Amino acid sequence: MTHRLRAAVDLWADCFNKHNILTNASAIALRALVSLVPLTLLGLALLGALGFKDVWRDQLAPALERHFTHSTYHAINAAALKILNSGTAGLIVFAGLLTIWNVSSVVRACMGAPDDIYEQKETRSTLYRFALSIGIGIGITLCVVGAVLAVTAGRS
Repeated sequence: MTHRLRAAVDLWADCFNKHNILTNASAIALRALVSLVPLTLLGLALLGALGFKDVWRDQLAPALERHFTHSTYHAINAAALKILNSGTAGLIVFAGLLTIWNVSSVVRACMGAPDDIYEQKETRSTLYRFALSIGIGIGITLCVVGAVLAVTAGRS
């Protein structure tokens, strides 16, 4: 029984190593985490520009305050208030472009992982992959921002 279990574990470990599954999963997760930073900036800038500053004050800030130390919360709150009060078109465009770029990098990481898993060579050109990932990144960003704004507007 122990020998069969060991053989099964070895088989799975070899598959994970051979196909870079953990490396690809880590790359996707890291890129997704990094994309949350400009997405948060974009969300706060849009809330400020659209006049939903009370959403931060009444809904988001109290929830965050319970999970952070006093000094950390005050740093986050000060940064958020600065962004909310300066939600200019330039900031929104900058945050939007940065978000799209980072979300498209998540898409590119997701595009490359199946090639490793199925041992296929990428046949699309680099330009085509970038264009496709940016197009999908725009769609994902619009859907996420639209969903958040719809929920936010619905609560007001």
